[in-house]
Amino acid sequence: MVGGVIGGLIYGVCYSIVALAIHFGSGGRALEAIGVSPLKLVVLYFVGGMVGGGLVGLMWPLTRARVGSIAVGIVGFLPVCIGAGVLVIPDVSDAAIASTGAAVILGVAVGLKFRE
Repeated sequence: MVGGVIGGLIYGVCYSIVALAIHFGSGGRALEAIGVSPLKLVVLYFVGGMVGGGLVGLMWPLTRARVGSIAVGIVGFLPVCIGAGVLVIPDVSDAAIASTGAAVILGVAVGLKFRE
């Protein structure tokens, strides 16, 4: 689990650097266009990354099987995807549907890579 949390923290740092570079490179318009503050996005990446990473670390033994790898990938993406959905989509039920769909798509792709 600790390795997963550390991986999630690294994810948070890397994605925050990229997001802030895009934000400030656009003169602040990139995040303003979708109504998200830079601070909220950075918090999302750090918290979502560490929670998702911790879940991946706890579930890692399941990656021995293909179905398990997919499940681990989906669960790992859920915190960040749900957080992003709630930040961008005001209606929580719509945000949950959209973000769960994104987590499934990303989770399947990344989950299958866990087996390689």
